[in-house]
Amino acid sequence: MTAYETDSENNDMPEFDAKLEATIPLLKKEQKAHFHCHRADDILTAVRIAKKYNIEPVLIHATEGHLIADLLAEDNVSAVVGPVIGDRSKPELVNHNISTAGILHKNGVKVAICT
Repeated sequence: MTAYETDSENNDMPEFDAKLEATIPLLKKEQKAHFHCHRADDILTAVRIAKKYNIEPVLIHATEGHLIADLLAEDNVSAVVGPVIGDRSKPELVNHNISTAGILHKNGVKVAICT
């Protein structure tokens, strides 16, 4: 809660900032934050950022999620895995595994599959 919301008579309304305004639904937990990440280190960074700002993450792609499935389950993270059929056209897809969604699910991660 801002000082203005607490005491509008003695505090000025904060300046409008569209970029910051867009984060309000995340901070109020009205919306989850989508993190586009493939590699395990990027996935863990997304989880660290989500914890730091107390927001709920959804990992988009999570290509190497199978390598750290136990850690993701501990943090109660959700993932949208895929697409699972395609070439490995980017370096971050080198550890692509068609079993990622299954491995995540078996470890207790809530998973959806995209095409």
